[in-house]
Amino acid sequence: MINSTPANDTAALTIGTTLETALWRAHRYSGAIRLTALGNAGKRGRKCLHLSLVGRDAELEPVAAWIAAAVWADASEALMADMLADVALAGLGYHRTELRGVDVHPEPEIDVRGDLVRATLTSREAMVTHTAVMGSGLRHDSHLRAVKPADAAKAYAWAKAHPGALGTMDRAGFLREMDRIGARFTW
Repeated sequence: MINSTPANDTAALTIGTTLETALWRAHRYSGAIRLTALGNAGKRGRKCLHLSLVGRDAELEPVAAWIAAAVWADASEALMADMLADVALAGLGYHRTELRGVDVHPEPEIDVRGDLVRATLTSREAMVTHTAVMGSGLRHDSHLRAVKPADAAKAYAWAKAHPGALGTMDRAGFLREMDRIGARFTW
């Protein structure tokens, strides 16, 4: 899920933040920054460049701002790879790989984090966890996942069309709605 926009955060890529443009998806972890080129995302027989910088948070902090600026500027793949390789000379770990285009989701994931519902949906995978609170205060988690990628795509389209609805649904309501749209889920 995109948790940052160019309007509110052009200078920083903070821990836990994902920045996404037409050409790049960048995520900042504790101790790493990962970038994926989206030009061939979702395409069979194509490759997507995947770049990683690894180091201590204090070392990554000054680099994160200019990486965010390069992502928002839609820097070319060659330019981004060269910039990160140069930064790696200063002591950060640098990894360059290629991912299969079909394994990279062309659209951002939908990430729901609530007290009683947690979900991650993409156009190929969907996982939903509902938490039931028992009378004694015990909590019980119930995990559901899409049976096929086509079911995940239907659930993704529904969640995209109904923002916020998933976070308020109980398990039975969610399964009823998925049955209505023809998306099969299993536990």
